[in-house]
Amino acid sequence: MIEIDSKATAKKAKGLLKKYEHYDRLAKRSENQISREAKEIIKAINETIEKMDNDLYEFILINRFIKKYKYTDVAKHIGLSNAQFFTRQNEALIVFAECYTLSDLIVGK
Repeated sequence: MIEIDSKATAKKAKGLLKKYEHYDRLAKRSENQISREAKEIIKAINETIEKMDNDLYEFILINRFIKKYKYTDVAKHIGLSNAQFFTRQNEALIVFAECYTLSDLIVGK
């Protein structure tokens, strides 16, 4: 059985998603190798979120890392305490890492 280091995997996925805005800016630059790579990353992130099959996880990831809302605002909107929100966010990050195919975000134990 494959054992995943959940904490490290969530951290790695979060690191990628936190760079979304950076990649988005690069993707909008004039066409070159960097902008093409950035567009590919943005496309992969968006497609991964769309195929997660969990509306709550999608909502959390989009609003936290793409739209950049504060965690307290997102938690309040979906009716979760801060602790519950962070649990759900970590679950969403792990599912994202499992679905993301452009690079390996899974960290084994």
